[in-house]
Amino acid sequence: MGDVFSKKEEKSPTRNLTQGARNTNLRINKAISKSTPDLLEDQKPRRRKFVKIGNIKVSIIQGKIAEENADVIVNSVNSDLDLETGRGSKALVESGGDAIQKECRENYPGGITENEVAVTNGGNLKCRKVYHVTLPKWEDNNKQAITTAMTNCLTMADQYRVTSLAFPPFGSGYLNYPDDILTDTMLQSVVDFEQLFHSTSIESIVIVCHRTQNSVFRAFERKTRELSGTVSQGGSHSCKCGNINVIIQKGTITKQRCDVMVITASKDLKLRNGALSKSVLEAAGPDIQTACDNNYPSGVDYGDVAATRAYKLHCRFVYFGSLPDWKNTSDNPQQVLTDFITNCLEKAHSHDTKYIAFPTLGTGALKYPPDVMTKTMESCIRKFDLKHGDTKLQHIYIVVFDRSKDCMVVENALLKEFQVSRGLTLKMPSAPPPSVEPSAPPESPAPGTPAFFLWMYNYQDKPPSYWSIFGPAKSLKEWNSQTKREPYKLVKVTRQIETAVSKIVEETWIPKYVGKGRDGAGLEDLNYTKIQVTKVERIENTELFEKYVQMRGKLFHKAGVLETPFDQLGDLPSGVKKRKVFTTVKADKSVFTDVYPEINEHYLFHGTQEDRIPTIATQGFDIRLTDKAMFGAAVYASESSTKADQYADKKSERDKSKPKKMILLRMALGEIFVTETEKKFARPPCKSCEKDKCTDSTHNSSGHGSYDSVVVDGSWNFREFLAFDAAQCYPEYVITYQRV
Repeated sequence: MGDVFSKKEEKSPTRNLTQGARNTNLRINKAISKSTPDLLEDQKPRRRKFVKIGNIKVSIIQGKIAEENADVIVNSVNSDLDLETGRGSKALVESGGDAIQKECRENYPGGITENEVAVTNGGNLKCRKVYHVTLPKWEDNNKQAITTAMTNCLTMADQYRVTSLAFPPFGSGYLNYPDDILTDTMLQSVVDFEQLFHSTSIESIVIVCHRTQNSVFRAFERKTRELSGTVSQGGSHSCKCGNINVIIQKGTITKQRCDVMVITASKDLKLRNGALSKSVLEAAGPDIQTACDNNYPSGVDYGDVAATRAYKLHCRFVYFGSLPDWKNTSDNPQQVLTDFITNCLEKAHSHDTKYIAFPTLGTGALKYPPDVMTKTMESCIRKFDLKHGDTKLQHIYIVVFDRSKDCMVVENALLKEFQVSRGLTLKMPSAPPPSVEPSAPPESPAPGTPAFFLWMYNYQDKPPSYWSIFGPAKSLKEWNSQTKREPYKLVKVTRQIETAVSKIVEETWIPKYVGKGRDGAGLEDLNYTKIQVTKVERIENTELFEKYVQMRGKLFHKAGVLETPFDQLGDLPSGVKKRKVFTTVKADKSVFTDVYPEINEHYLFHGTQEDRIPTIATQGFDIRLTDKAMFGAAVYASESSTKADQYADKKSERDKSKPKKMILLRMALGEIFVTETEKKFARPPCKSCEKDKCTDSTHNSSGHGSYDSVVVDGSWNFREFLAFDAAQCYPEYVITYQRV
């Protein structure tokens, strides 16, 4: 019997051993690949692309976001914040620990909406915080959801001085957003954000595509190549002019974030008459035109400056001015240009501002030669720097309108004059943006003067000085646009405020009226003669307070036009009691600050049942629910805590064992109409005919107009104060008390 091996096999006995080993290794590798595919993927080099958007470096990589080292990692999750449902969220929990999920459940038990950001600590991840956002599934071209999520994350990061963030590709995977849509929208959101917040703290953004997301990564590659030709060199050029940073910025001036925005307009300050001023009117809102009309009724002369507040713009002040046409040599346009730039810089210096933004003055329809504008600008800045070596004004932005046909010509003239080399982008100043450290408004005129009333109308947009959660370091507009949070905070007050509030409650209490009158029915049977305050809390709701401040501002404006404070209640001829507001008389003036009697602003009591407090704290008062009230649909308030106590519970459920609530509210009464008779008002009556439904237009045009509130001062036990616009009231303090 012969050998079982052939001769060929006989000569190479080791070949079969080697082949067997290879087959075994192949089977092992396949098994490993099927069970743990990422083990092999991790051995591949990470692919990376990047683009420079202004001063923000945006990198696109393939890898695992849970392994990124950044200040903030952003997570896309479902609305109930269940981190076990998505691959990305699950990976974050696996790497970061269960504490992230626990924090979501504890701090956001109701989940989040598409307009909110949930913030947790990073656990074991290589980050300080995790921002959680939720997106809807793709339908009907809803790319705005990505814009909202990106903008919310970037704005919050900038607010807290974050320098680096890592994002997933929003909308990929089961949400089914098209690759080109999500890449375009994410990167465009960064471009828009950088143009608006060019002094942002954010330096680096990484968008991390999973290694299985090849099509998304390729889409980002294409988009970065498109962007590299327009923004890779940065959107800004910076140089020094003496001690001042001059930043040449392409974009739209109305999107700039600064202390002062300089705008040219027609001499009559009718903002719709010029392209630039019209864009400001559209961005700031109609109130800015009203401010121009009221404060500068004759307009502005060439070279002079008209200053207003900024309203909806991202700055503190707007400086308006007018320039003559370049061909109008009789007005010496170059000298006017010099005067205007100098006046703007001097006013900004007097306002203690740090950031001012100029357009390329005169280079549009007025046809100023770009080299004349740039030489004049450079000369004025240098002279200003020599004159004011200690000025706080350290950053001057010159914004070249990027959609102008002469954009490149104007930009080149600026770069040449300020000796900035094309392609060389210097690091932008690292100072905090003006919203973190806002400039002070002009110094307040003397209280009680017409100038003071108009100053209050133009510049008072801060929370009260003693608020502790949403304090006056930011304007109400900044709080409401930058902060994602619950609608209000119920804050425990200081001992000093609690004592002062308790004192007003005690000293306005009138024992003999307990249980008296129709509204006090049932209280007399409880046999109590006083109440004892057990707790005082303050409602801090910036959205509600902003509405109140705007209404209060209208009353200041009215007083400014009349050029006199409103008559005080104790000085009015009508009424039975004819006395000052009792709560104001008893208030501790060292505690109850930021209150203005010139427009009849007072603290008053409002009684309500406890279950209605959260609604009032969130939405304010709703006069639609009071249409059956004795004197008409209005917010009712009293100067006596005894009157407020009558409404703390239902007449059929009176008791003194359970704690009760009342509100101490601010009410801006304005011009007061006093009535001694029972009458149902639809609104405060006309000052000419004293009819509440007056339709005679001549009464209003004659300057009389209407009263702003009604005080009922007849033969009843208590005076009642009626505001027919809920915005005239702010529910500031919630008082918990016991009947004893």
